[in-house]
Amino acid sequence: MGGIVVNGQIPHDPTHEPEFIANRRAMQAEHLETIWRLFDGQVRALVPLFQTDVRGIATLNRLAEALFG
Repeated sequence: MGGIVVNGQIPHDPTHEPEFIANRRAMQAEHLETIWRLFDGQVRALVPLFQTDVRGIATLNRLAEALFG
């Protein structure tokens, strides 16, 4: 295995974060801790949760930027 991509990371928005999103981020943080513990050194990218599905060149470019910097 060459590495792991974590997809759909919920971004932190301290100015406006409904309770549901805060709870979802907390749950996701627990899963990320497990991923880092089990796959330390193998995580290659954290891809944020986009507002839309990845469709079309523009969104694909955003995904590529998230993956390859």
